[in-house]
Amino acid sequence: MISKISHGKGFRGVFDYLLSKQEARILNGYEGMTARELSAEFRTARNLRPDIEKPVWHASLSLSPDEHLDDETWQRVVESYLAKMGIDTSEHQFVVIRHSDTDHEHVHVVVNRISMSGATWRPVFDIRQSHEVMRELEREFGLKSGERKNDGFGEPKLKRGEVEKALREQEPPVKLVVSEAIKEAVADKPDIATFVNRLNERGIIAIPNVASTGRMNGFSFAVVGRVDGDGKPIVVKGSDVGAKWSKLKELVDYEVERDGEFLKAVKSDATRRLDEAGSKTKGADAGRDVAGNFVGDEGNVGYGQAGDGDERTAFEGVSGNGSGVSESVETGDGRSGKVGEEVAGSDEDVEIQAFLDIADDDDVVRDWSRTAGVVAADVVDATAGDEGFGTDDRVKVKAHIYAKRKRWEEQSRALGAQRYRITCVSRVEGKGTWVVGKKGDTEEFFTAEQVEDMIEMLSAKNAQGYDIYVTPIDSSRHYFLLDDLKKEQVDEIMKSDLKPSLVMESSKDNYQVLFVCERRMESVNDDKEDEAAKQVLNALKKRYGADQNVGLTQPFRMAGFNNKKQGRNNFIVKLHYWSEQISEKIRETIDKVKKAIVVDKQEKTVNVSRAHKPSDRTQPSKAAYEDFKKLWRRHRDFAYTKVKNGEWEKLDLSVVDFRAVKDMLKKGYDAEEVVLCLYHSPKLDERHADIDDYVERTVKKAEMEIDRDDGR
Repeated sequence: MISKISHGKGFRGVFDYLLSKQEARILNGYEGMTARELSAEFRTARNLRPDIEKPVWHASLSLSPDEHLDDETWQRVVESYLAKMGIDTSEHQFVVIRHSDTDHEHVHVVVNRISMSGATWRPVFDIRQSHEVMRELEREFGLKSGERKNDGFGEPKLKRGEVEKALREQEPPVKLVVSEAIKEAVADKPDIATFVNRLNERGIIAIPNVASTGRMNGFSFAVVGRVDGDGKPIVVKGSDVGAKWSKLKELVDYEVERDGEFLKAVKSDATRRLDEAGSKTKGADAGRDVAGNFVGDEGNVGYGQAGDGDERTAFEGVSGNGSGVSESVETGDGRSGKVGEEVAGSDEDVEIQAFLDIADDDDVVRDWSRTAGVVAADVVDATAGDEGFGTDDRVKVKAHIYAKRKRWEEQSRALGAQRYRITCVSRVEGKGTWVVGKKGDTEEFFTAEQVEDMIEMLSAKNAQGYDIYVTPIDSSRHYFLLDDLKKEQVDEIMKSDLKPSLVMESSKDNYQVLFVCERRMESVNDDKEDEAAKQVLNALKKRYGADQNVGLTQPFRMAGFNNKKQGRNNFIVKLHYWSEQISEKIRETIDKVKKAIVVDKQEKTVNVSRAHKPSDRTQPSKAAYEDFKKLWRRHRDFAYTKVKNGEWEKLDLSVVDFRAVKDMLKKGYDAEEVVLCLYHSPKLDERHADIDDYVERTVKKAEMEIDRDDGR
């Protein structure tokens, strides 16, 4: 499968285009509606957020020429696709339109980024995410792969000095900005013009190395506003950002005859823009010097530099080693040697690895304003004499130390414990476990601030082969840890009303989710509280397939440190999500279990799994189900509008259910069919404990009201 993504300002335009195609047809609940009617339908939510300039999110999903799916399977594919993209279809309007105008069977999906409550879905690096989701859908539905091999494409060649400079200046390295933008721009193999325009939208100037014949030899890149110490634009080669032309040309649609003149114009415009930037400090020739001479990966044909991408000549404002980073970039503390040649676990290796691995989180490279708060929000100084810092009066803390401190700050805020136990578990033969505060028969627990003060010491222990664990110590809170989860399970939890406090990745594709809730002791001898909490934890572990050996007082890894277990490849524990919220849902469940615990403490298990799944029953007809979805969404949209206008106090989905059921009965569906449809109402199992009773009462009430209306 192949996906293509675009964003837009107006729904009318995209619907006009999609529905104008021959044999275009809508697959999901909006059948028969015109472009005008659809855009009016979507305008209801759009009007809630006039500040959102581009509410339209449009994706096309294409099969291989020899593949075919029926309408029902296409709908399942789209529903799975949107769920994996993080779009809640019970909150966001979407339309699926099938086309048959090419040899590739495909559908278009138009989503309203603004929900009916006014919340927005933010597509962050959605092109690359969609590319990854395609692979999942191919496996899920047995479809052919449309994946192209990258072979290291988009991996920047960062040096430690560049990382340190970025940390000091609170900006990501130019190479990292460019490489991330390029990977995003080529995800759906665009034509060369689209590629250049996408980069331009991200504030990146693409500088083609194009000959007079129109033959392309590669790109160099500059980020608007990023200059060296002399105020001249910093230009990087494609090969330094993992986009050597020999690789890049396989990921874009490029034709010499078609694109030659366009690329010449792009080069001329890039030269002009860099001229303007450079003229602010050293005259108009500065920009031309960079744009005209330092271009391409395979040599500058204008200067006779053929080759494999290594520049042989140093130009003004550009380092002679061909790195593409201006000489004003500081080199850190002056230690020599290439990062790749350092011993694994050394300061240099860990420093770069910390930066790149932490930058792989959603909240980092994708949003550097938050990265600054994760990796280096400001320059951090340490007083001379601290162990490992040398003799300078004031020296800067290494990037990986600061990263660990920021991660701990976030992790501890989510935990909110009064004290913490810190445990170092050795993975080296002959070394034992060290509980940091334990002295003989006594043990000291630490505040969050005290733990932060020992981060550098813990980092050293980590480098020596110790795993670093933390245990919250707080008699007023429960901490429920679900370990050994996969992404699908985490996604399910995040969509529930359980409200986790932490989501961490402890090793590649292995996740931990932690919940925090109040611990309510009715008396000093209240043994039912912890017993009930254990039962709830056990039920959660069973429900989500988590490690069954995890208990209530469970140590877990500190984020930002390396996983030293064998086979984990020094994986840096990532903190994907944190919140200071506590789980009211889990607290409510504990209270229910406490009431059910008998005096003899006979063990009972609480069933927190979804009990009444529609799949357990006879399914409604397709026509009835589609009508119900359409009616339900219309009543939901109407209810949202009423709440937004202040006419209704709150959104009650039970009212939405009732009105949809009533309309279904009026359309002539029999009560049994309507009952089956109602079981598919969104989040029904989260809203009602006894679903069977609720469904039966709702349908009967609707029948009675219709009878009363008919009798008037």
